Amino acid sequence: MWLDISAQAAHEKFTKEILDNPTSAGKQFERKFNSMIISKFEPDSFMNHVILENGYSKYKIANPTAWPPKEKKYRVAEIQVIYTQYPKDKDFWLTNYHDLLANRLKELFALDPTLNDKRIEWTMILQTKCNTEQEAEKMFHGIAIYYAPIIEDTVPPKPKVYTKTDSVNFSNGYELVHQFVQDNVFAKERREADSAVFKTFDRHPDWKNMLVVCDWTSSMYAYGSQAALWHSLNYKKSGIKHFALFNDGGNKADFTKKNW
Repeated sequence: MWLDISAQAAHEKFTKEILDNPTSAGKQFERKFNSMIISKFEPDSFMNHVILENGYSKYKIANPTAWPPKEKKYRVAEIQVIYTQYPKDKDFWLTNYHDLLANRLKELFALDPTLNDKRIEWTMILQTKCNTEQEAEKMFHGIAIYYAPIIEDTVPPKPKVYTKTDSVNFSNGYELVHQFVQDNVFAKERREADSAVFKTFDRHPDWKNMLVVCDWTSSMYAYGSQAALWHSLNYKKSGIKHFALFNDGGNKADFTKKNW
């Protein structure tokens, strides 16, 4: 795998203290995750992934042989832990939510300790398409691991020479933008699978004096870089005048995030 196991402690996401005392760690434990509420979980078909199943209110992994993937070298981008939000108010959950989460993570790290890494994006998924316990039991509960294979070149690449972006002639920056897309594995995969950004701009030559606002977090690089790449290829007719980039602060606690 891409991670040097000897450096694991330096990049540890969840300490033993938190995993052994999840209820008392409470809010600190929860802040280590992004959170997302959806109707029903469906894995992202644009990215390679492995699905590990726990089952409703269970923490043992039912299919441990599914991980690691068949690729010898890969990079993990995101790990999602999937629940159902039933009852809607977590205070009425019959199962201790923090204990269950900690036990699921312990099982995951027993399977592969290198996954306990703060460089991986961690997301809590709560599904809402259930109104009874019977409906909740039928929904998926488990862990989704998104990764990208690392393909090694058999021939060492030639040194790359980047041209400096010229604000008057934006095409000079094309090589830089294009190389970013190529170097970013996830952006490249999604750009090849989904050209919606290119097609949308091509359909609207009437759009003038545009401000493009981009979510500039790692999982969204593909779409922002598509916009920049289209602009660099079409700078003479492009209606894009400004870009505004933002991100959600990653896994930082809310009080540490800065607004500019």
